[in-house]
Amino acid sequence: NLGSVFSTVIGTDEDDKLGKAVAPLASAHSDGTPGFVAGIPAAGVGDAVKAGAVRVYYWTGNYVREITEAPPVQNAKFGKALAAVGDIDDDGLTDFVVGAPNAKVGGTTVDAGRVTLISTADGSVVWIAEGTMPNMKLGSSLALTKDWDGDGLQDIAVGAPGDNPRGRLGAGSVRILSAADGSFIRRFAGRRGTETRIFVAGWDRGGRAQVRAFGHGGRRKAMRYRPDRTSRTGRLSIDLLGNVLSDNPTPGSGILVIGQGTGSTDPSVEFRYAGRRGRRVSNYSIMTTPTFTSGVNVAAGNLDSSAGMEIVVTEANSDDGTVGGVVYKQDEDPSTGV
Repeated sequence: NLGSVFSTVIGTDEDDKLGKAVAPLASAHSDGTPGFVAGIPAAGVGDAVKAGAVRVYYWTGNYVREITEAPPVQNAKFGKALAAVGDIDDDGLTDFVVGAPNAKVGGTTVDAGRVTLISTADGSVVWIAEGTMPNMKLGSSLALTKDWDGDGLQDIAVGAPGDNPRGRLGAGSVRILSAADGSFIRRFAGRRGTETRIFVAGWDRGGRAQVRAFGHGGRRKAMRYRPDRTSRTGRLSIDLLGNVLSDNPTPGSGILVIGQGTGSTDPSVEFRYAGRRGRRVSNYSIMTTPTFTSGVNVAAGNLDSSAGMEIVVTEANSDDGTVGGVVYKQDEDPSTGV
């Protein structure tokens, strides 16, 4: 009867978040009594705020024990994810894994994350697997999967949403770890993420001006844009607008500014999102002098240290010693338009 309540357990401290994760234990005692384990990821342990803990209960709600990391790590959030994994240490009880996705590894690698396999019999640690990079958050999610390595034990799928496979920042991954010892078996990588890209303006084999994007390891990315599919003249001038070159770039903020450049007779500037599809934001023509009908060169950036960025547009074909130019001020968020 799904409407029957067998037991209820209640957290002891405000904001501990008991029950953030729960996993059933087919056998929590040597006599075969079933139970469950509950995560308390916001629990303080000594002076370590939000170090986290887990509690083992019998199915009746009777308390068995509380388990914490040794030593506890502030903000590790041990217990945010849980999964029962079967009897790993051959004592007849159902063991379980605990995720601490915000654990600092080695005292310096912030939010690398950690996964710990616990023996239900006495709460001892069987093995530990740790994240290898900052913000990886290994152990954010856990699940029992098939036997990948043929040792007779079902292995463990571990979520790492902050992983950067092949340089794709935040693409995330799922790692398969051996239930026997926590060793790495396989990784499934997210396909898209924030990543460093290099935009190049040049000509294709047919001599047509185009812009291409290259990513990690020189791989060509989806963006391939020809401002004028028929033009064989002009050396495109490009720059990037938005918070894209800092140590903490804003995802989706990059806008590619494209001028037709030297050799063109088109005085237009085009703005396109610097993502995979290169969707157009806007387009307009520049007239810096009454007779100005040539291509333009462009530059973008925060030139005066005030809010918003600037775009500088100059004549590209001047041959009389004078160069016309215009400076445009951008006062809005580049992710919303120019």
